[in-house]
Amino acid sequence: MGNLEHEKRGIADPLNLPVELAQVCVARLGPVASIGERLLERLTSTNHYLISLLRVLDENDLEASYLLDKAGLEGALLLEPNQRVNTKKLADFVWLVANELQDETLGQGALPSRPGTFFTIGELAVHQPNLLDAFKRGIRFHHQVTEDYTLELLVDGQTATFVVNQPRLDLDPSHLLTELILLAWHRLCSWLIGDNINLSSVTFVYPPPPHEDEYKYLFRCPRKFNQTITGFSFHAAYLEKPVMQDIGKLKTFMRNCPFNLFMYPHSDSSAATRVQRLMQKNIDKGVLSLAEISQELGMSNRTLRRKLTKEGTSFQAIKDTIRRDMAIYYLVQKSLSVNEIACQLGFSEPGVFVRAFKKWTGSTPGVYKKHSA
Repeated sequence: MGNLEHEKRGIADPLNLPVELAQVCVARLGPVASIGERLLERLTSTNHYLISLLRVLDENDLEASYLLDKAGLEGALLLEPNQRVNTKKLADFVWLVANELQDETLGQGALPSRPGTFFTIGELAVHQPNLLDAFKRGIRFHHQVTEDYTLELLVDGQTATFVVNQPRLDLDPSHLLTELILLAWHRLCSWLIGDNINLSSVTFVYPPPPHEDEYKYLFRCPRKFNQTITGFSFHAAYLEKPVMQDIGKLKTFMRNCPFNLFMYPHSDSSAATRVQRLMQKNIDKGVLSLAEISQELGMSNRTLRRKLTKEGTSFQAIKDTIRRDMAIYYLVQKSLSVNEIACQLGFSEPGVFVRAFKKWTGSTPGVYKKHSA
């Protein structure tokens, strides 16, 4: 988000970016090794986050129109609950809102969390010998600066669980803060050891939210709601891995937020990541089939399906996500016709594409384009 003019309106320095907030905007397609400008303009996010942020601004008597204009977002995006928002623009908007509030928790706590708090957690963590000590030191500092919510690291045999205790869920009705905390800690800790921490599960104390479908891209593992704790679990062996980063790399890590930080770590080699990379690489030539992907990865269709199921996703889910974002890109940015888009994305006929598009966004292509104009 380096195109923002930091000097205006007192925008914070990138090194003090409230990184704990930005993950809700950028982990749209799940793990990606690197993102070029062409792909960035095609990524989309649910406008649930935009609507939630506008509610926060209204509750704090702050003017939203200036920030929306600054981020290049149109008010028409709010007209339909299932409208998609360009991820980069939404990420810019989050940055602007966080700095306007001067609060890393986006107003979702009883007291604001000053910008730079999460950076300090990272600063302390890079000086620890291993991930276990990094977790402990970061959690200890967190408890020194806030009482809004508490963090725990529980180890039971071969399973470690990072737990978030939020006594005032009423202050976080859209679950923004919950998502921010879980994603930020997972991405930061994976970066610290130079290895993606494969999650075995993620649990939430609340019921499935309206934007539940987005969770399968934010959390690439089995997800369970209405549980006794909120947190993510992983193999305890990761805790023994040494911290490989230093303060210089931390500054670069923070400066590259949010796009690099809140995508899955570059080291992620899950089946879902590999499928996604192949599809993205070849999308302009058409959508690859399951057989083509399986052959490229050197495994059978059945093995690939099994691996994806274990990771909490499916070939069809990954395919639909990419086709959805490409369809929006072709429709809004390139002004292609329905027939052209259907052909490009491998639909048997335009009518099938229109039905799929309405399922993805809640609107027909025509209505969606009108609202995005």
